[in-house]
Amino acid sequence: MSITSPTPSNGTFLALQNGIANFLATGDPLLPILLGAGLSPHLETFTLGLQGLNTGADVQNAGLVAWRFLAVSKTDGIIVDVTVALSHRAPMVAAVQRGPHAQTILNATLRAEKLPQVQGANYQLALLTIPALLIESLWLKKSGPDDWIIPFHTLASELHLNQPYSPDDFITAVQPIVKRRMAHED
Repeated sequence: MSITSPTPSNGTFLALQNGIANFLATGDPLLPILLGAGLSPHLETFTLGLQGLNTGADVQNAGLVAWRFLAVSKTDGIIVDVTVALSHRAPMVAAVQRGPHAQTILNATLRAEKLPQVQGANYQLALLTIPALLIESLWLKKSGPDDWIIPFHTLASELHLNQPYSPDDFITAVQPIVKRRMAHED
């Protein structure tokens, strides 16, 4: 079994290198980890929108919006999101978070590699977010129904942290949350 992540484009790495200078001091100990020649963990980040979920979108409808780069030391961590290139815009640093959340993502990745559901198969690792519901999940991508969604950061009681869901089961679990949220937006 292997879990892999694709390599970001040179433009994405360049945007990370140029953009992070606005957020980290030159001597910051996380900087060499973050910029370590592609050695820092990085995940494609896909997003599902509330409107789409309300009208029947499934996991396969998630849009690629960014790359998430992680750097963790024994005492600190940082997450940097770099947007994907669009026809009218080059990639750029869109968000920087400092603190323990980077370690949370790395720990979720390590747990995912040990799940019985993924043994004996190859998966591509990505991040699946539903920002309007404050849900972040790992997405182990294989071929649609054989994928696994593993929420690792959410306040939604309908989802169990670090439990793998099939794509259909994940959508079924979030639908009540979507309906409640949409009722409050009307």
